[in-house]
Amino acid sequence: MKNATLCFLFLLYCHFSVAQAIIPDSSFGNFGCINTSLSGNYYPYGQNFVLTPDGGVAVIGGHIAGMRMHRYDPYGTHLPSAQMNYPELSDYSIGITIQPDNKTIVCAREPSAPFHQKVIRMLPDGSFDPDFGENGVVTVPSAFTLHANLLMQPDGKIVLFGTEDQAPTGTQSMVVRFEPDGSLDTTFGDNGYVRVDAINNSLEIFFSGAILADGKMLFAGMVRHQAYFIKLMPNGDLDPSFSLDGIHIEPLNGSAEVYGMVAMPDGKYLATGYTIPDYEAFVARYNANGHRDQSFGVMGAVYFPELSEGVDLAILPDGKILALNWIAYNDGQIAVLTRLMPDGELDPAFGNQGYYTLDLEGHRPQAMEVHENQVIISTQKGKIYLHRLLLDLHAGILSAAAPAETAPLIYPNPVGEQCNLQFALTEKSAVGIHLYDMQGKLIRTFRENDRFEPGEHTLQLDFPAHIPAGNYILQLDLNGRMAKAIKMVR
Repeated sequence: MKNATLCFLFLLYCHFSVAQAIIPDSSFGNFGCINTSLSGNYYPYGQNFVLTPDGGVAVIGGHIAGMRMHRYDPYGTHLPSAQMNYPELSDYSIGITIQPDNKTIVCAREPSAPFHQKVIRMLPDGSFDPDFGENGVVTVPSAFTLHANLLMQPDGKIVLFGTEDQAPTGTQSMVVRFEPDGSLDTTFGDNGYVRVDAINNSLEIFFSGAILADGKMLFAGMVRHQAYFIKLMPNGDLDPSFSLDGIHIEPLNGSAEVYGMVAMPDGKYLATGYTIPDYEAFVARYNANGHRDQSFGVMGAVYFPELSEGVDLAILPDGKILALNWIAYNDGQIAVLTRLMPDGELDPAFGNQGYYTLDLEGHRPQAMEVHENQVIISTQKGKIYLHRLLLDLHAGILSAAAPAETAPLIYPNPVGEQCNLQFALTEKSAVGIHLYDMQGKLIRTFRENDRFEPGEHTLQLDFPAHIPAGNYILQLDLNGRMAKAIKMVR
């Protein structure tokens, strides 16, 4: 007899068609949305939120006369005890990153001359970290303008990058690296500083950056309305193997600006932004040497005449590309997600032939993060909003012989009061579903060898309040034999 197989996918119940492949996460905030009450930045580009190790979100923005950070738990509940207020800083040139130990690092500019940039590290409870700088604060004696942001290196060093004001002649690109305690890393550049003036007397802006697997750094933005990239060696020197002595500038279909960038495991990287004068979004792929990858799209790029601007990118586990865009129209703007195949073709299985329009009229998107089957997006409509969506990533086949990489997704994870289990059977089978704690004690039996016909089924699994928070194992049995054990969090 052939082996019966079982395909599982956990998701919250909703009334969206499966063809959309993406739905709002109703367990997060108000049906997938949070109004943070923080005011957005005049220049809404770059990362303004991070995912915390516990599955929550930390976001930075303006508030009355200063800068503030809010934290939210995995369900979108505001944690006022962990928020940070800093009225001495403006909401200009703000950025955020997070350490594996859940300490948050933010940067922002002083509201008045000399407009120095400050970097602040906070403990998980929102208090300033006394082991960083001077009582948690490091002052960079340089005037950052328009944009700045932060990166974390695997060794704990902190990278600040952005645009240094050189008035009245223009701006230049600037990168600063700190030791984990906030002191300048004197092994990097000129005593911790790297300044690059790609074109004299011009506006140069970095919007996105990445720490590469080999320790090099890649930054992207615009100079004189052209796509602009630089790659630095780990010591801060320009990488001579990258384009023209470490700097790459190209017009991309006329003129272009790059707002989002993501590095790929093979050393290639993707960039998104918009072209001028057509004002259309694009996604381009580059080889590690800075030259466009001709195997992607048309001559290394894909253009979207119907979209006004691309702002961020993510690479999904299956190699597909998720791009965050927006469309400008007379009365405002609207956010649109596109999903591309690895070769740059639109994925027809996603949304409407590769496009998914978010029901967020008037919202301008800024940043995106992907975690498992969650897509988290920040938008601005006066205030900063956070949205969490669920991707249908097709969990795969579940059977006793299935390889680990086909393990099903559990969502939401952490689990709330209930979730739905959707599965498909190839033949009539007995299904058992059991919850164990990490010591192997049986906590709850949802199904005990219940018979199901072939085809698709949906079950609602309830998690009563008496089940305490913690880690659990959900064991799935097929015809009396264990098929899969999956770790989950309550």
